[in-house]
Amino acid sequence: MDASVHTYRLQPSALQKRLRRNAMRMMLIAVSLGATAMVVTSILMTQRGNSPYSSLVIIALAMGYICFISFRKKLDPEMQAAFDGYLLTLDDFVITRVFPGHPTITFPIKSIRSVTRYRNGSLKIESAESEDMIWVSIDVENYDDLVRRFAAITEIQEQVRWPILEFLPVAGMLSGFVAFGLMLATQKPLLVGILGTLTIAGGAYSFYILRSAKIFPAYGRKISWYTLGMIGLAIYYMVVVFKGHA
Repeated sequence: MDASVHTYRLQPSALQKRLRRNAMRMMLIAVSLGATAMVVTSILMTQRGNSPYSSLVIIALAMGYICFISFRKKLDPEMQAAFDGYLLTLDDFVITRVFPGHPTITFPIKSIRSVTRYRNGSLKIESAESEDMIWVSIDVENYDDLVRRFAAITEIQEQVRWPILEFLPVAGMLSGFVAFGLMLATQKPLLVGILGTLTIAGGAYSFYILRSAKIFPAYGRKISWYTLGMIGLAIYYMVVVFKGHA
């Protein structure tokens, strides 16, 4: 590899692809929230009528809706700025990724532990000196040239499947929200205790991951505060149920 600096930006089409994927995800989330609201509210009204538990469910669902709307309104403009400002720089000594809204990641070329290419073309570059990693989309300009330069540094590992460990952070976050919804649909102390504990653990894990992981953008760290509200509601619900059966 020569001594010159090589820079890579995202193709103009990359943003449209991401926006289409996000629109589908948002639609699925909206449908899921609506279905959950109807099912949980129906169960509560059938079993308990107009009770304080019903009010708590309404508050919880309202919080989720507000979080969803605020996230959606901030997403598109911030993503536009982020994609326009994306810059990957590679030279003989250092690799740096600048992605507005995300922490800048940089580490020495000599510290690269592995480069993994996934089935969708995405590249994951890991450092041996820290927990930092850089994800590179197949939508970067001069993608083939970038792959060639990484191949000159270290052997590129071809990953046919996404490893299970890559999904653990997302699975941990989703488990808290799922457990929270299920907890609100029951008044049995044992189930409330189990599901409440899972909600608190999943919410705490979500907060930690969203606040500390460098792969999440700035708005992800802001939204992390909503998980504390979910934990607070879960604790309140558990106290109410346990007192009612004391």
